[in-house]
Amino acid sequence: MQNIEDVIRSFRESIVELVQEGALPSLSNFPRGCCNDSAYLLGTYLDSMGFGKFEAIGASSSIEGDSTTHSWLERGDLVIDITRSQFGDNISNVYIGRSPEWYSDWVVEQRFSAQIFNERLGLGNIYNEIISNIKWVYEE
Repeated sequence: MQNIEDVIRSFRESIVELVQEGALPSLSNFPRGCCNDSAYLLGTYLDSMGFGKFEAIGASSSIEGDSTTHSWLERGDLVIDITRSQFGDNISNVYIGRSPEWYSDWVVEQRFSAQIFNERLGLGNIYNEIISNIKWVYEE
């Protein structure tokens, strides 16, 4: 079994590559404005890879006076965020860790099962495209 960090980074790299190729028009500004869909997509993938169920968190905050929203994954105090870098140049592309202070500035408004891969969201084709593009490097 792959470790969770490798799985998450490979998933994000697949999205970035597909966006650069123009294959994911609905995520064309990734990571900006793509956090909600990305949380559902990644949560579904992590569950399918045997890492268990996560919650998709929907939150709001005022950053530099502007009201904004953001979404990420949580399970207990573990936070996974593949779109956090949209909020600044000095923020890593992927955050995997315990709830840091940065997340305490957000007001959680919604918690949903990230595994409810609901076709109403129109994410089925996007999900299939992303997972078919993932490239694995296996260490033996």
